[in-house]
Amino acid sequence: IRSCLTIEPQKRPSADSIVAQLFSIADGLGENLDLPHSDPLLVSVPNEVQTQESQTHSNTTEHDYSMGAALHSTSQQAHKFFGIMRGGAENLFRNIKDTSNKVLSSVQGSRQKSLDISYITSRILVMSFPHEVISQPHQNSLDEVGVYLEETHPSQYLVFNLSGEEYDVTKLNGQVVDYEWPYKLVPPLESLVELCRQMDSWLRADSKNVLVVHCKDGVHPSVVVIAAYLLFLQSFLSPQAALRMFAGRRLPEGEGIQTSASERRYLNYITQL
Repeated sequence: IRSCLTIEPQKRPSADSIVAQLFSIADGLGENLDLPHSDPLLVSVPNEVQTQESQTHSNTTEHDYSMGAALHSTSQQAHKFFGIMRGGAENLFRNIKDTSNKVLSSVQGSRQKSLDISYITSRILVMSFPHEVISQPHQNSLDEVGVYLEETHPSQYLVFNLSGEEYDVTKLNGQVVDYEWPYKLVPPLESLVELCRQMDSWLRADSKNVLVVHCKDGVHPSVVVIAAYLLFLQSFLSPQAALRMFAGRRLPEGEGIQTSASERRYLNYITQL
């Protein structure tokens, strides 16, 4: 509100920026602005994070997945998983979300200023590519990323590398899953679902585990993967809502997410599963 009352018009936030902030605030309160006012809340978020993390998952199907396995599953494996997924992700988002302003402020307040890392939720991070040798300002240093992750989430992080480029994974404790995303394309649907499946398995394994997703710039295709995972959990009813949340957490104020027709189509497929 204060920013909207700024005297100089050019310094006032854009309508898109205001909408993104409202969706971010509403998400932290468990509200879904895409629903009519008469509908119930999409997600119920307890006041205490400790209460969230202590909830049991007795109805959750246990899976045994190998993190180092190839992510491109066969059509038969994907078909089998679709049946599991219809009942297997019932509001896990309540247990990984923790996106109130209070929680995110405490997490981000300790973030190293020199690193390009954003918390989409307190357990889902996104960053730009970690370089072994820094050649330009604002690039992430692989060494600094490793130190930061070990200090804030010691041995409880798993990095998903979507860039198609390799680096010394020992700097990240070897906890890296390499996934070569097709250039300017999206992978087969079953592969995207399998990726969501591995992310889901890691977060379910321990309430303190976190995901770190990166591509080259920390936006594309990271946004597609994270939006797909949020839709996979049925925490949003539309791709637009998931994309708005990513934009509000990751991008500078006023910027929106540009996605291709094929990316939007695949996100809709995930929504309909």
